Amino acid sequence: SWKWILAPGILYIFERILRFYRSQQKVVITKWHPFTLTSAPEEDFFSIHIRAVGDWTENLIRTFEQQYSSVPREMGAFAWFNDLLASLEQEMEELGKVGFLNYRLFLTGWDSSFACHAALNFDKANDILTGLKQKTFFGRPMWDNEFSTIATAHPKSAVGVFLCGPQTLAKSLSKCCHQYSSLDPRKVQFYFNKENF
Repeated sequence: SWKWILAPGILYIFERILRFYRSQQKVVITKWHPFTLTSAPEEDFFSIHIRAVGDWTENLIRTFEQQYSSVPREMGAFAWFNDLLASLEQEMEELGKVGFLNYRLFLTGWDSSFACHAALNFDKANDILTGLKQKTFFGRPMWDNEFSTIATAHPKSAVGVFLCGPQTLAKSLSKCCHQYSSLDPRKVQFYFNKENF
């Protein structure tokens, strides 16, 4: 019977020695991967967000855009959170809190034919780009106006500002959060949050 125990025992001891040796080695992280996986517990799927950081990821993104998107790349970005906003709009409506959710979408890249189409259909109930109740704005936001309007409309609120974008924009938004937050902690306070992607 010792023959049956000897071979697995030697393999087990060898594996433990190998594990110990590997645990003592120093691991150096040279760079992070360009992928982020997201999901929610109630969803039966997960999403993959890919950052274009080189030829391989740029080609992968281009391939997906050609297969699954008929809107320019900038407009396709709305699809990432369009379903979430639509479900939140519906939920707030069902709860009788129509004014609770307030957001503004700005499209900074578009072609002129689409802008004309959007202008002609501006009086429709839902936005023609997203299908949401809130209309899409074309062009860059004027941050001072945006923060001032929110501060005036919500004088005693805590307002979260979320960004997944370039560092230059992060600096501008962080500065506006400090500038438009009241010194009195009982009044409007803007909190800046940045996702490093």
